[in-house]
Amino acid sequence: MIDLHYDEIATSYNNLVDQDVHNHSFPYSGYKLIQDLLTDDLSSKKKKVKILDIGCGTAKLYEHILPSKIQLVGIEQSIKMLEIAKKSYPNAKFIHHDILHGMPEILKKNTFDYIVINYVCMHFSFKTTIDLLHLLLKYLSDCGKIVIGDLLFMNPPIKQEFFYNHQDYADLDLHFHMYSQYVNKMSDQLALSFFEINDYTGMMIIENINEFTLHFEDPLVKYKSNTTKWKSTHPQRNRE
Repeated sequence: MIDLHYDEIATSYNNLVDQDVHNHSFPYSGYKLIQDLLTDDLSSKKKKVKILDIGCGTAKLYEHILPSKIQLVGIEQSIKMLEIAKKSYPNAKFIHHDILHGMPEILKKNTFDYIVINYVCMHFSFKTTIDLLHLLLKYLSDCGKIVIGDLLFMNPPIKQEFFYNHQDYADLDLHFHMYSQYVNKMSDQLALSFFEINDYTGMMIIENINEFTLHFEDPLVKYKSNTTKWKSTHPQRNRE
């Protein structure tokens, strides 16, 4: 049970993430860069942004963002993680819920500027993740976007190379998805963009192609070390 696992590590979770970042170790070594990209983008907004965070955990992702900048709604299956999140962000709304059972009834009429899914899909099969994304797309506001930070490769060759060099990771009870899988499976009416965080971590952004704004473009360009790290399916803004 995922929720029981996170209940057990709830009090040490933030430290575990910080240690992985500091030591460049698996699986959370890319957390800080994902956090920085999101912080930079949200901090630049002139109006308060509505965020739905799926599997928000302790809400550590937002520790560098002024509360006045965001209206945060977090969904989390672990009660103990939620207890920590509530203490850290008393003005946010946190809901104890398993998102695989659908959207909480209290949110059924809401839409969000950002839907964030950070280090969650690694616990889900590809089919489960696709079903979840189709559900979440219904809750995006105009020009809204889904932002995923997770164990995510660009394509099969990059994934194969990683596991050739790190065969011990193949036995982990985790799912390593690929950006190319999503490109092939999601609707042509969606624009998908990908930024490589490190050898096994990526950030993917999904938005409606007719509302394509890619507010993340400036932060991504700021952090990228070369052009191969940035990919987009949008025909007029292809970064390949």
